[in-house]
Amino acid sequence: SYTGTCDVTVDDITWNVMGNATMQPWRVGGKSLTGADRTVYTKTAFAKALTKIDLTVGGASSITVNSLALVYSTSDDFSNAKTISKDFVANSTISFAADFPAGCYYKFVLNVTVSGTSNKFVEFKKVEFWGIK
Repeated sequence: SYTGTCDVTVDDITWNVMGNATMQPWRVGGKSLTGADRTVYTKTAFAKALTKIDLTVGGASSITVNSLALVYSTSDDFSNAKTISKDFVANSTISFAADFPAGCYYKFVLNVTVSGTSNKFVEFKKVEFWGIK
């Protein structure tokens, strides 16, 4: 449970999740938003190079995802970042392919719009990282 933002550690990688769901740390969104960015990013670099990242997302009823991007960088402040933008499709797996170097930090950025005063969310169901052993 968290308020606002939180850190979640999975397999020695610490993720920061920006949102406001008090019980669901992998849900991002909010209420009464217009073009607001919601992010999930690593605070720990991945030691190995990757070739593909698959993001599986849940439903997005009553929330509009204006854009989806994967930002990656070898700097923890993302100062030398590169961005891959993809079309968002609810209840699907979205693939990002590139030659991601070793020592990268990753950030998923969803730009969302929500009408009304009740919270609406998109859920990050699963993220798979593909690389060379």
